[in-house]
Amino acid sequence: MKHIKAHVRNITEKVFNRIVQRMSTIVSIPTSNRYNALYGGSELQAALIELAISGGYPESGMQRLAAESGGRVPSGSWLRKGIVRVPEARMEAMLDAGLQFTMDELKKRGLFNMPVMVAVDKHKVARYDHDNDHGYLAGGKHERGTSRYEIYITAQCVEEGMRAQLACQHVKALDDNADLMTSLLNDVRLNEIDVSLLLMDREFFSTSVVLRLNKLNQPFLMPCVRRKGIIEALREFSSGRRGSASNYTMRGADGTADIRLVVVPGADGRPLPFATNLPEDRVLWNLYIIPKEYRRRWGIETGYIGVEELRARTTSRNHSLRLLLFYYGQILYNIWLLINLMIAEEFFRRLKTSMMHLAVLKGLLHSFIVKGFSGG
Repeated sequence: MKHIKAHVRNITEKVFNRIVQRMSTIVSIPTSNRYNALYGGSELQAALIELAISGGYPESGMQRLAAESGGRVPSGSWLRKGIVRVPEARMEAMLDAGLQFTMDELKKRGLFNMPVMVAVDKHKVARYDHDNDHGYLAGGKHERGTSRYEIYITAQCVEEGMRAQLACQHVKALDDNADLMTSLLNDVRLNEIDVSLLLMDREFFSTSVVLRLNKLNQPFLMPCVRRKGIIEALREFSSGRRGSASNYTMRGADGTADIRLVVVPGADGRPLPFATNLPEDRVLWNLYIIPKEYRRRWGIETGYIGVEELRARTTSRNHSLRLLLFYYGQILYNIWLLINLMIAEEFFRRLKTSMMHLAVLKGLLHSFIVKGFSGG
């Protein structure tokens, strides 16, 4: 057991050092270039990783790190000062490159050589502003004292042992879902990833999205919103006038869109309607596993919960800072997957589920960072 733990620690430390080095170059944030400067790019990246794994705020997070390491560490204000000097567009481009770096590392290990199932979702970050932050905040369900949210749209592979964060974009309140979907899917395809099936939430159930996906020849599956036409179709299903898989025409402001309406029994006995463009034989073959498959691959078992555990917090309205803290969750999640793959390779195993729990990764990274700042 000690031998295995030592291997895991060595692999993690090797990856950590490489990430700090490469991210210092890719996500280049201004630091002093004076010969006697206390901190440089490597220290800044280590500090950002510490904030991400602790879920802390810059000032309090750095204070805790200073107390634990007993050494000199960057202050939260020093971190913010350098980050906010980077223009938003440049920051987003650098962070896209950082996420791409993790994708390149994963692809070196053979991930995505075969078609994969991908899920797209909107990730909402609660905000407590009194305005809409120049169109970046959208309204939503009132929770935790607010109904304003900053939104990111993300794509994630949801195959077992391959749950990588593939692409991410910052969303404005008035951005069109079809345009967002197209842009995100293009980002995924530019990585030469063949998406066998695209899973989406019911928020994307619209004629414009379906028309765009059909034009792109992209197979998809998503729950239907129970509007008037769908409700009538469910009545027809319940009375035996409509089958479990049938053709259905959606109507909206963008015209009409043909889908295959799939109705399956839910856990409570109520019929669950799904929209897809899968061929009829493929739908019928998988008819009764659709809701189970959708929940298993899409719900709490996907990486969105894990990404949230790797996101630092801030009350700042600066977009460069907010982008950086959100993207780092995506980047570190992929690093977690990379380390799991390397551990599996070390012991000649195929990765199906995580060999290293996220809490273990966070503990190891924290120990490396504390050691680095303590001078050990």
